[in-house]
Amino acid sequence: MSKPLLFNKMCALGNDFVVIDERKKPRNWQARQVQQICHRRFGIGADQLLLIRKSGKADASMHIYNQDGSKAKQCGNGLRAVASLLLTEKGSLEVNIEVGGYVHRCRLVAHDWIEVAFPLPVVNESQKKLMGDSGFDHALEVDVGNPHLVLFRSQHTELKDFDDLGRVLQTQYAGGINVHALKQLSKDRIYLDHWERGTGITPSCGSGSIASVYAGVSLGLLKPKVVVENAISNLTVECTPEEVRLSGVVRLIFNGQIEVA
Repeated sequence: MSKPLLFNKMCALGNDFVVIDERKKPRNWQARQVQQICHRRFGIGADQLLLIRKSGKADASMHIYNQDGSKAKQCGNGLRAVASLLLTEKGSLEVNIEVGGYVHRCRLVAHDWIEVAFPLPVVNESQKKLMGDSGFDHALEVDVGNPHLVLFRSQHTELKDFDDLGRVLQTQYAGGINVHALKQLSKDRIYLDHWERGTGITPSCGSGSIASVYAGVSLGLLKPKVVVENAISNLTVECTPEEVRLSGVVRLIFNGQIEVA
């Protein structure tokens, strides 16, 4: 019988994560093991599994697995969850976390409100085909360290069959893509629906919120600082000439231990 693994169950605006500290001994994870942990009936239940490991150029590094066992390159809300744990451990207001070679500056804004900084995304107009009469005015592809497709909903258009649309769009991208439907409420407020590759529909997506706001700013539709509403709560994305900042609430739900075969 393997030794039980200690974990923290975290929630960031509806995105939930299992976080395991592997700074002492990294594990070689198999897809079935990730699926077991993330399963909502037979495991702990999570959108992603997050692993904290050592880093040669930051306080720690973060490694990400999706619910289906595939690896992910970035996770904005997950980064805020790991930052929350490390900030508490360090007893400071700021911590640096490496993800995919890039070091993110993370800071405690107030109580459980965590802000993380990202490099400026890369935006391109999408040439992919959407399903039928989609009701979207614009479609932009945005790279935030991981790929996103931001769809701008036409005013007064209801979002229909979004799960089907997300699944269909995966076939048009090698490796899949995260899909976001943006409804503009004002110049500084939007509502987002999210479809994450490897997971499906989720209540929130941090990197997707960054991608969506930055896409709106690049089109001249949004101000540099935007409140992002989702199915659970709100977060804030602020674009500056040097970086993009994502901030919102993070909560520790519970911790415990689990045996992984």
